[in-house]
Amino acid sequence: MECTVGINVVIPVYNCEAYVTEAIESVLNQPYKAIRIILVEDGSTDSSPAICDQYAKNHDRVCVIHQKNGGVSAARNAGIEFVLQDTNDCYKNGYIAFLDADDKWQSGFFDESVQSMLNGADLIGFQSCHCNGAGDRIDDAAPMVEGVYSGKQENVWEHSAQHFAAMLYRCDLLRHYQVRFFRELKYGEDTIFRMQCMYVADTIVLKKRVMYHYRHTSNSAVRSRKYGISYYVPIIDGWMRSDRMMEHWQNPDRGDLWEGRVMAAVCIIDMCKEHYHRFRKQRELDALFAEKPEYLELITGPFIRNRGESGVKWQAMKAHPYQFKLKCYLEGIIDSMMRMVYFVACKSKRITSMIDKRRYPYEVDKT
Repeated sequence: MECTVGINVVIPVYNCEAYVTEAIESVLNQPYKAIRIILVEDGSTDSSPAICDQYAKNHDRVCVIHQKNGGVSAARNAGIEFVLQDTNDCYKNGYIAFLDADDKWQSGFFDESVQSMLNGADLIGFQSCHCNGAGDRIDDAAPMVEGVYSGKQENVWEHSAQHFAAMLYRCDLLRHYQVRFFRELKYGEDTIFRMQCMYVADTIVLKKRVMYHYRHTSNSAVRSRKYGISYYVPIIDGWMRSDRMMEHWQNPDRGDLWEGRVMAAVCIIDMCKEHYHRFRKQRELDALFAEKPEYLELITGPFIRNRGESGVKWQAMKAHPYQFKLKCYLEGIIDSMMRMVYFVACKSKRITSMIDKRRYPYEVDKT
């Protein structure tokens, strides 16, 4: 029997008992059956481990890895290593996809037209959309230019408007270039991972078709994150580290990947603005820049200038630091008031329903 191209779906699971069943079912119910699920149970304290074990017991296409809590990056890396070290040629030489336990795939997505695309491209990217907490309403997918691309500096943002998991990553690509998620990052690790893959890939195929539903929940990592310096420093360091790592794979066709330094510079400006939004002190920023002088080099160098809104912020902060600070304080007051109003409004189911219908105008087809 001819070997089918296998798709490995890595799902990190941590305290997602309310959603993980829907995520798993959205994969198992796809028309294409050469898809298996690797559930990486990351030390959950709710009923998620039992749910994962039950699926593995009842479905031969589901397996579970139990590990101590190490975060989403460690969980995804564990899933990658499991696939690449497997002895099943169909899966270890196929593709890896990622799915967060509170998200789901588009129903009926892997039909014959998508199956025909599994022809050896390093990356196969699709579109994503946002859905509400109940998962029954969605919005429009972000625009994307369909086509075939090669990995290089100028193409690394071609899929950036979509969720990073609306993409299939060829196993051989991850095996050869050793691209992994940065374990120390809790935020932004997925964007860095995708950019590195987009840089080193030989062939990238982008298709305008919605694959991924990203669910907005009240307890998501983005909504519960820290603010200011403690949030941004690991991300800034991660972007700078990414550029250094990719220097090894630089060649005349790919060019020099400097987008990590651009993103680091943008994050530094946003960090300063958010620092003042939260009414924090100037001396804290001064201490950070004294500890990390490379940050000042970035925001005074070529990577931030003429970079749209961030470039404007940099010019304003440099030319009128006290005005910039005062403006940020005022914006912080307004932002705090708006968040308070939104929090109170969301306590009402009627208002929440109205917000959902406005933000997510389309009902999900349950058939």
